[in-house]
Amino acid sequence: MGLRAVDAALTRLAPELREGSGPDGRIYHDLAGDRPEPRELPGVRLLPEFDALLCAYDPPARERFVDAAHYRRLWTQSNGLILAPLLVDGRMTGWWRIPGSGARRRLEVFWFAGTRRPRTSEFDAPVTHLEAAYGISVTDLTVSRE
Repeated sequence: MGLRAVDAALTRLAPELREGSGPDGRIYHDLAGDRPEPRELPGVRLLPEFDALLCAYDPPARERFVDAAHYRRLWTQSNGLILAPLLVDGRMTGWWRIPGSGARRRLEVFWFAGTRRPRTSEFDAPVTHLEAAYGISVTDLTVSRE
């Protein structure tokens, strides 16, 4: 979609939008009305490979939730492959995979040096969600430093 189409849509939506400048000085548009309060995201989450948190942000804005070196490890720009991110306390601090193709699979989690090591007990809910999303049973969990 070209910028003309975006500009036209913003013009049509103008009564419902508010405009403000971001920390980088650029103009941003948002829906008018009350904004939700920021939320803390304590604990562990297993994000999918192409999760919007990693893919949808302007590269400098990603530093709010992933270090530049970790970003380069998670997203191989030369071929577009993305490792499934591990989110710990609101920051991407590693990646995970479920190798194999059967209904019973092991979950391998890798955390980056210099970040908080996730505790095995923090994976109870994420594993339950992973099993439901993929239709598998996780038979084993390993947590290793990359």
